[in-house]
Amino acid sequence: MSIQAQRLLNVALALRESRNPDQFQMGCYVNGCGTPACAIGHYASRADLQDLFAIRNGDDFVYADSTPDWEYGGLADYDDDRVLEHFGITAYEAEALFGGRGCDYAKTANEAADFIERFVKRKWGIDPAVRRLERELTTEIPTQEYVAAELTEHSR
Repeated sequence: MSIQAQRLLNVALALRESRNPDQFQMGCYVNGCGTPACAIGHYASRADLQDLFAIRNGDDFVYADSTPDWEYGGLADYDDDRVLEHFGITAYEAEALFGGRGCDYAKTANEAADFIERFVKRKWGIDPAVRRLERELTTEIPTQEYVAAELTEHSR
């Protein structure tokens, strides 16, 4: 799977794991109370899933490597070149995914996640449900190398 596809699936994961799903809206990056609002806002708030974006001062969607003295304070936008490159998408696709009416006018975080997963499947031929199952299976089944190492350790 391409890294760009995985990044978009991480956007969907951030949406599905939202701590405030009732505050989801595609019209802004961050709500006035500082909680993530839109799809890319949820992703930006998750430093465990990515390191390109951050939420600064409770309401600014910024590049994580920026400083307040950068032009425009390091503010990011969903159709910036760095964003397009990060996700491997065009400006048109960015609008469809992250614009104010993005994710097919999604009204909930789960609707947006569903749209993004369908987009990934269409663009890269990757079924997110299969990838989730693969992750679950591979984390529960030890590798041959692990088993061999364990056997060697216990035979001493």
